[in-house]
Amino acid sequence: MHVGNIDTRESRWLFDADAVAQYMEPGVLLLVRQRTLFAQSFDPAALEFRGDATPVAIAPDITVDDQNVAAVSVARRDMVAYRRGAALEQRHLIWFDREGNPVERVGDSDGASALSPSLSPDGRRLVLYRTVNGNMDLWTLEMSSGVLSPLTRDDTNELNPIWSPDGGRIVFSKGVGGGLDLYERSTSTGEETLFLSTPQLKAANDWSPDGRFVLYRSSDERTGRDLWAVPVDGEREPIPVATAEYDEREGQFSPDGRFVAYQSNESGMPQIWIQRFPGGEDRTQVTSAGGAQVRWHPEGNELFYVALDDMLMSLPIRADETGVEAGVPVPLFPTRIGGAVRGPARQQYLLSLDGERFLMNTVTEEASIPIHIRMRRSPVP
Repeated sequence: MHVGNIDTRESRWLFDADAVAQYMEPGVLLLVRQRTLFAQSFDPAALEFRGDATPVAIAPDITVDDQNVAAVSVARRDMVAYRRGAALEQRHLIWFDREGNPVERVGDSDGASALSPSLSPDGRRLVLYRTVNGNMDLWTLEMSSGVLSPLTRDDTNELNPIWSPDGGRIVFSKGVGGGLDLYERSTSTGEETLFLSTPQLKAANDWSPDGRFVLYRSSDERTGRDLWAVPVDGEREPIPVATAEYDEREGQFSPDGRFVAYQSNESGMPQIWIQRFPGGEDRTQVTSAGGAQVRWHPEGNELFYVALDDMLMSLPIRADETGVEAGVPVPLFPTRIGGAVRGPARQQYLLSLDGERFLMNTVTEEASIPIHIRMRRSPVP
């Protein structure tokens, strides 16, 4: 969690938290850690805490959705509104054509907040993560039958899986000791090993087409979310890809592996950028009205992304040794995937192997959780 001064543009890291904090007069921050609401005295002039955080007993088990938004709101200095319980939504994987017509439904509607789907290279299976009994695990889905099967079953959280280009491995994030490291799992033997451990929270984004690099998102207290690549073989020393003092995330390799497309808020809102890989030369912003969740067409001549109004967009693109040139974006259809800018989750849609159909992780029903309102003389017990 960071705090910033609008006038001086000074920014300072404050603390780790599950969601954005709420400020309550006079001088109190309400923050959520492990779904428990805490209150801590805060000096807004010095941008500093005073004392320790104290649990607010009136509001345990705070609802935090998959975008790291806590269901807490402050109406005035003595009133807090909040929701309790899991924020699970009904989702259904549905194939759409370029005109937005539903072509085929895959499996059943899922109420376990299924997120971050990744399609196997042969298009026969899909891996994603689901939240069951408060725990995130990896599951596979047979595309032809719609049958779901658990891939991991333990007390740790596993999320954001990606498939290797040869289909032999899956890399994913695993919560260990309060952090998120990258692990890999063999799809044939089920053997699981540590892939990359660093102090930062990490989420795998993509695997290079030649199988040599894994692109991942890393959360740093100084620079926010950054993109790094790690060689699959050898010492696995991470390589910086996009590490400016902005949020760079959801990177995708071009089909020839020579470019990376990603979203960044450098302009003040999420936009799509392209840069060479490796090296980062010739960074080019290719959208102007906002965009997130970028993906490449398999032929490399088109980008798809989600506009800030949730519309799926098509962008003609040329990226070669002479540079990057973008055409005019064309709206395709409303995505209905729950928002353009996600929290810990990645892209909520996939392309068919020919790039002409879109598998949308569609939200079919929002979670309904009652709102509680409490009055207190002081938010700090």
